Amino acid sequence: MTDFANNTLGSYLRQQREHKSMSAAEVSRVTRIPRASIEAIEADRFDELPGEVFVRGFLKAYAQAVSVVPAEV
Repeated sequence: MTDFANNTLGSYLRQQREHKSMSAAEVSRVTRIPRASIEAIEADRFDELPGEVFVRGFLKAYAQAVSVVPAEV
């Protein structure tokens, strides 16, 4: 289980992306999530995303792109 005690979900995903040496643009291209939405996720600005169904899908796709088990996010 992932421990977010010292991190927010967005910062955790950003750290995982950086650990894989991926840019935000690359995650956007791989997942087909708009770059602005990737930036909103990493900044924990979920209210800027289109809706709960999209947020869940975006988080699942982002997690898979950076090799994190989607159920953990």
